Amino acid sequence: GRIAQVVIGPAGTGKTTYCTVVHNYCSDAHRVAHIVNLDPAADQLPYTPSIDVRELISLSDVMEELDYGPNGGLVFCIEFLLENLDWLTDQLGDYADDYLIIDCPGQIELYSHMGVMSSILSTLTDLGYLVCTVYLLDSTFVSDPSRFISGSLTALSCMIRLGKTHVNVLTKMDIVKRAAKSKRRRRKGKRAVLQDGDANDNDDDIDDKTPSISQLFQNQGRNKPDVHTSSALQQQFELVDGGDDNDNDDDDDDVASSDSDENIRNDDSDNEYDQEMEK
Repeated sequence: GRIAQVVIGPAGTGKTTYCTVVHNYCSDAHRVAHIVNLDPAADQLPYTPSIDVRELISLSDVMEELDYGPNGGLVFCIEFLLENLDWLTDQLGDYADDYLIIDCPGQIELYSHMGVMSSILSTLTDLGYLVCTVYLLDSTFVSDPSRFISGSLTALSCMIRLGKTHVNVLTKMDIVKRAAKSKRRRRKGKRAVLQDGDANDNDDDIDDKTPSISQLFQNQGRNKPDVHTSSALQQQFELVDGGDDNDNDDDDDDVASSDSDENIRNDDSDNEYDQEMEK
């Protein structure tokens, strides 16, 4: 029947190799399958595509004629394909009932941000194809948590954006095995180093730190207050306190003398008033 396996994913994840392996597997199983190349930037391919978008437009021609960069030129090529879907429909007519393996470009923005590939896949669905997207992710992403989360979220974004049956595939597992072996070797080497030298190194570190700590306590002992200085300060405080008391007494005497003078003036005024009244 009409089945299309659309292979997508970031650049360098092995999409072309995957398409070649699946095609060879189908050939060994005596099943008819055709590879469709939708990557206008492909230079050399290990397979012979049944349909090649480079016959319609190529990235090298766009960059030469329009002076575009590789990213902008690739987007232009896919948009040009979208505007000329009649060409793709005519090419697919010869393989209407065959299994299609579609090799797509490695610019992830075409699947996660832009609607160009979504429109092309919708055209395949309208032609009666059962479309499944296969998202390839480099398995080395698994070894690093941040890269793994980033790759997983990008795959999720592509799945939601394209809206088709979606399968995630980890590639280059042989590299992960070699990386795991090298990690085990490094760990064994580190354990040997720790067993031989780290215990002595830790003892040396403690011995180096202990004198500085004891020196700290010695310095704290040297910073105790001087007895003679404390006695002199205490005497100054006592003098200040005594001076304040004397000053307060003088102020009281001044207040008392001023009050007596005021009383004397008041008595004189009263006597003068009485004398005037008698007259």
